[in-house]
Order: sequence, then structure tokens, then C-alpha cells
Amino acid sequence: MKTTWAILALLAMGGLTLGIAWIFAGSKAAKRARAVVAGLALGALILAMGWIFYFQDQPFFVELRRPANVPKDAVFLLVVKGVIWEHCTYDPHEDADHCQVWNGDGGVISDEVYLPFDGGPAVKADRLRIRKAALPGIMNAICLGNGRALLPKWLVDRDKERGFPDIARPVCPPADTGALSH
Repeated sequence: MKTTWAILALLAMGGLTLGIAWIFAGSKAAKRARAVVAGLALGALILAMGWIFYFQDQPFFVELRRPANVPKDAVFLLVVKGVIWEHCTYDPHEDADHCQVWNGDGGVISDEVYLPFDGGPAVKADRLRIRKAALPGIMNAICLGNGRALLPKWLVDRDKERGFPDIARPVCPPADTGALSH
């Protein structure tokens, strides 16, 4: 993205230089007309660059720029420090849910087995629908459409060892709010 901005800046500076040379050549009336055209063109360029700069990180555009290594059915979520993509599958051989989480650039944050927070059985493929809602304060939790939360197995195991059976109590939004992944 930085390369794109550098190219745009070089083009703008080159265009500005040519525009200034063009403005000062010719008769007085032609100079005035060219100055108006150049001013309008420069204003349009500044507005376009501002528009691109402001909107490039808006959720709609970020979601369109899905990293190549993120599956098409991964769910896009806005979180405090940017965006993440979540994707879960059910493995019938291990009777476990395997989830992957990527940051906005496609870097892997998590790629492991997740367990239902309520201690119940693994969520089967037909019920494994990720809700487009992040759980505040619990970065590792994945919220499902049925109101259940999945946590990484290492986190559940660690808290059981420490004697904390009620880790932060993730609560998913009610099932009738938020969009579902499928």
C-alpha cells in the first residue's frame, strides 16, 4: 500500500510541475483559463487522494481486500486493534472443532482446536456458524450463532490447571442480533 502512495505522490508532483509550466506559457487570457483548469485539477487530485486515504481502511473496503491465504467463508470482524478473520471446521475423526484466526494482513493469530466454553460436546459442522460479533475483552473467544462461545483448548486447559473454572465468562450476543457467517 505504501508503494501505491509513493507512485501517486510522484505522479502528483510531476503533474503539478507540468501544470505550472503550462500555466505560465501563452497570452494573459490563456494563462488565466489554464490557471483555473489547473486549480480545479489540483483540487480534484487532492480530494481523490484524501478520499482514498480515508476510505481505504473502512470495514467495507478492508473486507473486500481479503488476504489470499484466508478462506472465502471466513468471517470478518472488527476488533479494538483492527480486523480479524475467523474460520472454524468440525473434524469428525477427532470429534473436535478446529478454528483459525488471521489478522487483517493474513498473518495467523491462532490455528488450533477450540472447545465450547460451556463444557459441552464439540459443535457439529451444521451448527458451526460464526457470528459477526467479537467478544469484548476476550480476544481468543469465537462466538457462534447459537449463542455458544468457543475458546482455544490451551486456554481452557491452562485455566483448569490454575483452578479458574469460570474464566471471564464469555457471553455471546443473543441469537437474534448480528449477522451469521452462512
